Amino acid sequence: MVLDYTEKMRRIRRSDTNSKHINVCKEYIYSHIKERITIEDLADTLGVSASYLSRLFKKETGDSVSVYIRRQKIELAKNLLQYSDYSMIDIANRLSFSSQSHFIQQFREIVGMTPKKYRDAYHAIQWDMETDALGNTHKQNDGKT
Repeated sequence: MVLDYTEKMRRIRRSDTNSKHINVCKEYIYSHIKERITIEDLADTLGVSASYLSRLFKKETGDSVSVYIRRQKIELAKNLLQYSDYSMIDIANRLSFSSQSHFIQQFREIVGMTPKKYRDAYHAIQWDMETDALGNTHKQNDGKT
């Protein structure tokens, strides 16, 4: 699921920039989204100075590198909240937020609601189904007809 999301985002984002440096930055961000990423990491990967990369990134994307990374992490967090049962702390840890409270604060700032409220509103519907020994799925009978 995460790789599928990453690949889709990579294709979308690649089409909207012209600079090779920014494309490489975005590729690096997508492939290291679960890690702590700094402008220095990106600059070292590209062999350019952090200040040059920072200016170029802001010029081409309209966002600073840190804002862009944070938004991408929150987009992935939204996906995990909607389609997984990972706890808030697991998601915060998987995406390398410094703490659960920092994750919640960043999520609220970008999305406009807490991760819990987001999950409550958008979590995938859990159907009332059961699977038999052969792997066939059936609607659970609650005794009402």
